[in-house]
Formats: sequence, C-alpha cells, structure tokens
Amino acid sequence: WSHFAQFTIAVVNKDPKKSKYS
Repeated sequence: WSHFAQFTIAVVNKDPKKSKYS
C-alpha cells in the first residue's frame, strides 16, 4: 500500500484541507 500512502501524503502535503482523507 506504499503507493497509496505516498499518494495520500503527497495530497495532504499539497492540500492540508484534504487531510480528511488521511
């Protein structure tokens, strides 16, 4: 799931407002 985690981290870092996906 590393690819998913990496994508999530990238999204969160890019848009903190989307931290809800975390």
